[in-house]
Amino acid sequence: MVPRSPQCAKKNAVFVRDIHNEAGGFGAWVADWSREDFTGLLAVLKLRGTRLGGGTGQYFLRSMGADGFILSRDFVARLIAEGVVDKAPSSKRDMAAVQDAFTTWSVESGRSLKEVSRVLAMSIG
Repeated sequence: MVPRSPQCAKKNAVFVRDIHNEAGGFGAWVADWSREDFTGLLAVLKLRGTRLGGGTGQYFLRSMGADGFILSRDFVARLIAEGVVDKAPSSKRDMAAVQDAFTTWSVESGRSLKEVSRVLAMSIG
């Protein structure tokens, strides 16, 4: 994702540097984050980063190789069809339900969150 402004890029560079200093490396910090709390990682990106909430943070993490999901239109449609949520998840409660469903499906299938995400997104329509 290309930042929309130089200020956004600068703010995110400071965010990455701060995490690097706190955790001994930004990549290691992301890699060490529990996949059972991927929504927590998204929340930190939204809170501490600039324009890293929503899909931008999800695609950013996917581009880094983080194991997670992307709430695409098709993916959300499948979550609704499965009864996980009744609309696009936006609240903490909805995101917790998504995380719980993903953790369950990942454990049951032996697949990564990314693999489960892709299968679900391709199984609708």
